[in-house]
Amino acid sequence: MLAVAGAGCALLLSGVASAASGLSVSPTTLAFGTSCVGAPIDARAVTMTNTGSDPLTVSGIALTGSHPQDFSLADAQPRTIPPGQSGSFKVGFLPRVAGDRSAIVRITSDAPEGPVEIPVSGRGATRILDVNPEALSFGDQRIKTTSDELALSITSIGGDPVRITGVAAAGTNRSEFTVRGSGAQTLDSGEDAIVTVAFRPGAVGRRTATITIDSDACVGRMTIAVEGNGTAPDIKVNPSPIDLGHVAVGTRSRGVPVVISNGGRAPLRITRIIVEGDAPADFRFESLPSTPKVLGPAGELPLTATFTPGQDGPRTAILRVESDDPDTPVMTIELRGNVGTPSPSPSASETASASPAPTRSAAATPSEEGRTGSGGGAGDWFAVAVVLLAGGGTFGGLFAIARRRSVED
Repeated sequence: MLAVAGAGCALLLSGVASAASGLSVSPTTLAFGTSCVGAPIDARAVTMTNTGSDPLTVSGIALTGSHPQDFSLADAQPRTIPPGQSGSFKVGFLPRVAGDRSAIVRITSDAPEGPVEIPVSGRGATRILDVNPEALSFGDQRIKTTSDELALSITSIGGDPVRITGVAAAGTNRSEFTVRGSGAQTLDSGEDAIVTVAFRPGAVGRRTATITIDSDACVGRMTIAVEGNGTAPDIKVNPSPIDLGHVAVGTRSRGVPVVISNGGRAPLRITRIIVEGDAPADFRFESLPSTPKVLGPAGELPLTATFTPGQDGPRTAILRVESDDPDTPVMTIELRGNVGTPSPSPSASETASASPAPTRSAAATPSEEGRTGSGGGAGDWFAVAVVLLAGGGTFGGLFAIARRRSVED
């Protein structure tokens, strides 16, 4: 009986010791899945619970096994866990090389069952995309017209497949760039996909956007810069208005040079040139070309305008030029002749003052014919001198007076 009792007591004591402390962990394994080489996965928590009635002392938490360098621990310091309470730490995964990686988390404590080991695993991946070219430039493109498509080659060059989830245009002028072949797809290592981009500028000037490639590649979202220049023709006519001056009825005016030019960066297509308005028959253009006529950027079309009025008074007409200039599809230039006041002719008084006064001779002056001797006509001589001076004959007049005086004397 005593032996039995002693055995029973021993069994009871063993049961009490077993229940005095215990360590339970959760989870019992950790599988991190696949992560890009050099890219960490979010750390995961491991919970340690004291299932006994006495405090549990955790003396150490460490990594061992095949690839401990690819895993990490946080909050893994030694601690004491009261009965029924829990404590936790974290395990992270950062693959340093490609392939399967594994390790063991070893928890040492005073629990009677000894150290607890938690297997951890993960896989290092190399999901890499190469995009060629690195940027797209469309150059000049006429506004509201669509360019030829340019291609982007997207290639998987890593050791693992890459899943492309979308390719799209983004940025300031994204609506002017169209992407084709942008559906979701998976590229195995060495496989490629072609995406095309077209450009349709909506305004003149530099237009920009980016092409975004979303995938599970290790670098995340990739962006490709795209740009182009919106261009348009710009019709100009010089001079404007075209003034042919004043011309007598039935008389042809001098020719006035007129230049139609393209000041834009796209070809200008002139579809019609006509003269219309009140008196179109009075105005003519020499060297008027047949239409359509195309002028390249900075191109010019020289013309010569003439005016032959059919009747008196102001005469006007309109030079009408139709083209594919998006801002000015119809340009009208005023043609005019005999408009305004002509330059005034010199008046009769201005003509008289500008002309030399006639020289009066002594024989033509009645008062001088009646003079005798040296005593008469001093005033008359003075008058002759004034007339001569007024007429510009200063030296000749003075000489004549002096000669006349010497003769009389």
